[in-house]
Amino acid sequence: MVAELGQYLHAIGTDSNSSMEPQSIKAIYIEPIKGQRTGHRVLNLNTKKMISQPKVVVLPVTDQVIQRVEAWAAAEDDMEQGYLEEAFDQDYEPED
Repeated sequence: MVAELGQYLHAIGTDSNSSMEPQSIKAIYIEPIKGQRTGHRVLNLNTKKMISQPKVVVLPVTDQVIQRVEAWAAAEDDMEQGYLEEAFDQDYEPED
């Protein structure tokens, strides 16, 4: 296993064009992708969306990451169901 649920990491894409887009994305690990498409499902810390990336590199979690996720969780207290709950739900099926 490359990473465990909830670990902080950089998700690395395969796009190697010369655009100014970041080559790695700060994210929280959710699960491996099984089937024809291999890779990893992660929670993008910039967009708060679930994405799939082919490679991940686990990093030590920083205080800034912890504070960001805790702030999201606190903001969700008034919501019926939010992205963090669905991100960590093992039975969640993304809409493609």
